[in-house]
Amino acid sequence: MSRITKSYDERRDEIIKMAQSLFLKNGYENTSISDIVDSIGVAKGLCYHYFKSKEQLFDIAMKDYADKFTNEIILIINNKDYSIEDKIFHILIIISEINSNFKNMDNSTQYIKLHNSLMLEVTSALIEPVSNMIYENLDKNVSMVEDTSEVSKFLLFGMMGTIESMFKMKDLGDIKLRFINVIKLVKCIFDFDLNSILVRFKEASFNGK
Repeated sequence: MSRITKSYDERRDEIIKMAQSLFLKNGYENTSISDIVDSIGVAKGLCYHYFKSKEQLFDIAMKDYADKFTNEIILIINNKDYSIEDKIFHILIIISEINSNFKNMDNSTQYIKLHNSLMLEVTSALIEPVSNMIYENLDKNVSMVEDTSEVSKFLLFGMMGTIESMFKMKDLGDIKLRFINVIKLVKCIFDFDLNSILVRFKEASFNGK
């Protein structure tokens, strides 16, 4: 059987995606470079041609993973056809998807650190887009705000703290209740129909189950 030749970028992306999958499934300590290359059928030396260490591969893989969700959220924020209710609802659904990827994992230190590092990566990248979203709504509800960037940080990191505590939750009802509390926090910043979002969120079949 002839060997499949892939371009530099294709092979690098393949390694990153497999690393993401195994790190999320097994954790950092329980995933080796050998595990990653064996799963895609390449030599260990090839992996080191792209990445100087397991730690570097982990950092790149997790940033790529976080960027995926960040880009999805930014697209929602910039969607002119979405109402503020639509944006908040879809953003929270994406955040619940991030959280759900850890629902079957134990509460060991390495998983908690992995979860928190991902949430921090996503949250930090969203400060400017959310700041712009707040600015666009100044004339509606928050006209006294002078520094939307600081409000954005307060909102995002406050939400992250709430969502972090959900990592240990297994009950769907408890998870949804925590997200409802997050929605109420967001209501303090934006002028939107709270009840319509609560109804949609309570009925949503999201990945946190």
